[in-house]
Amino acid sequence: MVEISEVKKVEKIERVAESKDIVFGKSANSMRDWISKMIRKFQREHNLEYELVFKGILEMYNKFHSEQKDKNYELELEILTGWQGKGVTEIYKGFDNDFKVREPRKDKKTGEITWTTHSVSKENLNNMIKVIKKLEIGKTYKCYQIAKLMGMDWKNDVWRNRSKIYFQMYYHPVKILEKLNVIEYSGRGDIKRLI
Repeated sequence: MVEISEVKKVEKIERVAESKDIVFGKSANSMRDWISKMIRKFQREHNLEYELVFKGILEMYNKFHSEQKDKNYELELEILTGWQGKGVTEIYKGFDNDFKVREPRKDKKTGEITWTTHSVSKENLNNMIKVIKKLEIGKTYKCYQIAKLMGMDWKNDVWRNRSKIYFQMYYHPVKILEKLNVIEYSGRGDIKRLI
């Protein structure tokens, strides 16, 4: 014998949160940028658990969007050898080894993207760290101010000597520190210290 019982409806209650409660980094330009902002947010808050979760999300996002990543020639430097960013505060002790980085270059005529590898010396990177340590956290500085803190003039020393000074002592060290979430670097040359 089969018994049939009455099925009661289950009442579901949901809290509707305002977007300001759950959204951080509204100024992000892409999903990848938003995830990166979340990682930096949790690093500043010393919330390792959420930081690792978002790093995993970013890794999976990059895996599933690798075709798009290859088309985007403005991709940040990729660190091939050197410190990989575990234990952010250790950065201020300086680096014991040189870095190898890979960066995309777009041919102006063909539009083809090629990857070039550069070596960045620990001396140049450690010198840039000394400069960054002088900056106030959260404040934005212009490239001219950074050059002055390096003991140089932007136009006469840094920019004029692009191959020997700009790329080796300024640009590549800044891009590595950006990749390690120590600073935020804009294409216009603005630098903001994050930690």
